[in-house]
Amino acid sequence: MPEYDEPVVVDCAVKSKLDYFGVPKRFKNSTWEFIRNNSDTGDKERMHKLAQIKEYSDNFKSYLKDGIGLLLKGGVGTGKTTIALAVLRNYIDKGGRGYFISAVTLMDEIFNIADFADRARFENKLKTVPVLVIDDLGAEGSGDMVSRKIEAIISSRYNNDLVNIITTNLGVKDLKRVYDARIYDRIKETCKVFNIVGDSLRKGVN
Repeated sequence: MPEYDEPVVVDCAVKSKLDYFGVPKRFKNSTWEFIRNNSDTGDKERMHKLAQIKEYSDNFKSYLKDGIGLLLKGGVGTGKTTIALAVLRNYIDKGGRGYFISAVTLMDEIFNIADFADRARFENKLKTVPVLVIDDLGAEGSGDMVSRKIEAIISSRYNNDLVNIITTNLGVKDLKRVYDARIYDRIKETCKVFNIVGDSLRKGVN
């Protein structure tokens, strides 16, 4: 007799909640348990950084109060998105509110929502949600209008002590080149910065 894996039971309430907070289907299993089970424990530098970010996640409410977020930098496939979502999941699973959106989708939505009132509501959501995860900052393209929209969102959140969790493939020089140096300074001022290295977590994220 062939052997089959146990069927996966999806909690509809959990799925609905993840959809509401913008968590992509591909990353529905992005939790600290997943990261622990799929990390190379021999990579001491990476494990040390993960432990620091896990400490941040475990004590998130105190950081939330002070508006302290995360900036996760590093190459493609190093698990930045998974880590950012694990922090968000840990928070919303305890009743918190946040929203995940890729920088590309963010700009697509802003430029493609035809109705002014709908677009204003969307931008207001990004500016006021307690925790905003912007994934792959810098991939949204270039241009004055694009950078101004990103800068307006980050500046508004900075002024209101709201938490940003940002992932990017760009280094410091490129971030300063793409965006106003003041915006990078605000991100750095209000975020714990980690350069994420190591093997990809993507193979097991589905």
